Amino acid sequence: MRIALDTQSTIGRATGIGQYTARLLAALRRVAPEHTYLEVAWGKEPAMRLHNRLLWQQLLAPCQAQHLHADLLHAPGFDAPLWKPCPVVLTCHDLIGMLFPRNLPPVSRPYWAPVSYTHLRATET
Repeated sequence: MRIALDTQSTIGRATGIGQYTARLLAALRRVAPEHTYLEVAWGKEPAMRLHNRLLWQQLLAPCQAQHLHADLLHAPGFDAPLWKPCPVVLTCHDLIGMLFPRNLPPVSRPYWAPVSYTHLRATET
């Protein structure tokens, strides 16, 4: 199986999601070496502004997965693309944005609060 893993969070300053992603990839390669693991990343702007993050998560990451003929795309950072060229696994580390949208910057609230719930529901099917 060809598994694409969004490794954008591993670029730049080590974040919790970046550490999780790097360690997950290393563990998967160790315990399931029969699969091919494809790292997909934009490769720039480690701390992406919302518009670039949306572009990456919703268009560029799925396009890379499709170009690499991935059988599965793993999105480890809260959000799955609406357009899916292959099945998607989503890791949701917490639900703060959905439960407490006032804790988010105003520009992020419309995306992370109600839309994320729709994305989560869409990935269940």
